[in-house]
Amino acid sequence: MSNHQPRNLVFKVFLLTALLGIFLSGCNSQSAQVSHLRVTNDGSITINNLVVRFPQDRIEFGSVPAGTTTEYKGVPNGVFAYAAYEFDVEGEIFTQPVTDWVGESPMSGILFTYTIDFDPNRTNTGDRIRLIEVKNDD
Repeated sequence: MSNHQPRNLVFKVFLLTALLGIFLSGCNSQSAQVSHLRVTNDGSITINNLVVRFPQDRIEFGSVPAGTTTEYKGVPNGVFAYAAYEFDVEGEIFTQPVTDWVGESPMSGILFTYTIDFDPNRTNTGDRIRLIEVKNDD
């Protein structure tokens, strides 16, 4: 048996361990970068079929009764300082778009809470849902 075989084996084990470490750390950093959002309905009316929309993501929250907070939902491409909404209230369907996403980027952080309210009388702005607060929960 040659002296080179044990060295080659040690080198191969070292290389395999290093590559496995790099692979696993890459997997962990990718999953750690997924942001999560929850929504608190600070209004007095249940918001049904709530969908929060960002440039690349559509996050479905379902019904959010007044005074409640949803569970966190994953947002693969990050949470922004504002959003578009789709929802219905008492059978009436609403779409509340964002005029312009140009130049916007996701906020730093992982966990966020949007505090919103719905006001049926807020018709002059078209923003029936108002984003009261964006909180970084990290």
